[in-house]
Amino acid sequence: MMKHILKMLMVTLVVVHIYGCNPDDNVMPAGKYENGVLIINEGNFTDGDGSVSFYNPDTEDIHLKIFKEENGRPFGGLLQSVTVHNGKAYLIDNLGSKIEVVEAGSFKWETTISEDLSLPRFFAAIDNKAYVSNWGPYAPDFTSPDSYIAVIDLDNMKVIKKIDVNSAPEGIIVVGEKLFVSSQTTSEISIIDTGTDTITGTIPVGFGPTHFVTDSQGRIWVACTGGVLYAINPVTEEIAASVEIENLTGRISINQNTQSIYLLTSTWAPDYSYTENEVVTLNTGSPDEVRKIFATRNLYGLGVDSASGVIYLANSNAFLGNGTIIKINPEGTETGNFPAGRGPNGFVFR
Repeated sequence: MMKHILKMLMVTLVVVHIYGCNPDDNVMPAGKYENGVLIINEGNFTDGDGSVSFYNPDTEDIHLKIFKEENGRPFGGLLQSVTVHNGKAYLIDNLGSKIEVVEAGSFKWETTISEDLSLPRFFAAIDNKAYVSNWGPYAPDFTSPDSYIAVIDLDNMKVIKKIDVNSAPEGIIVVGEKLFVSSQTTSEISIIDTGTDTITGTIPVGFGPTHFVTDSQGRIWVACTGGVLYAINPVTEEIAASVEIENLTGRISINQNTQSIYLLTSTWAPDYSYTENEVVTLNTGSPDEVRKIFATRNLYGLGVDSASGVIYLANSNAFLGNGTIIKINPEGTETGNFPAGRGPNGFVFR
């Protein structure tokens, strides 16, 4: 009996040693929203019903309003964009001029940044510093003469500087120690040194530069609503390639594995009640070979999951009720769809 008890104690001590002294013991398990797709539902302009949905591609489960589900209150604004950085998700409320900060895995609310923001749009970060494009207050003619980039210290979640930029800054991207800023009412891109937070130059492009992606060579690709896609060398700050594509919306995504760029085009119906949209694609190695792979109405956003190659399309359904997410493969064949919130406009793949 004593031998049996001693043997059991030794086994217990071994188990305690193996599991109790494991250096990974203090690592929390991944949150429920750690792996999957975040869908950005902009919401209707006048209703302030923006929300975030979560889709698990393995189980095909969909949670429509995870901010409300986790925090007991709706997001309650116009959700322009969502960016995940260093374990936190930054939800930009355009009309509310604030950023809701949540823990990215659980989506539990942590803080709100509201001071010194004015019609914020998009977010980019490097280390403990973030940059947010702001249109600023509208002038009587609905232009944005007081646009700026807000610089945020992420340690205390405060705006520490404003950098004046051209009207209506939209997409922003950090490459190396430079921040590239598109201003969609102009024909140029501004360059900001992230060390000094000052503008160091501009790059002339076509009218309406909007959103950016980067390829495996480190080049920046920017879609211009004037109908041209540009590749930019961020080191020399020179145009490396350009491709004319009619009716670009500025929506752009890239499959980093295959270096396939996807873009969205759009034309209005004669009565403006819907849009006619096409998804076009090209390879960064042969950008002149543009292919149309999918067409439907009322597309408002797109994104590609590089891990699976699946392309996600956001159908707003003309904002008449909730939207729909359409999945297609790289050849343009629909492989499924599922419901979203009001006005889905983009995706975050985790």
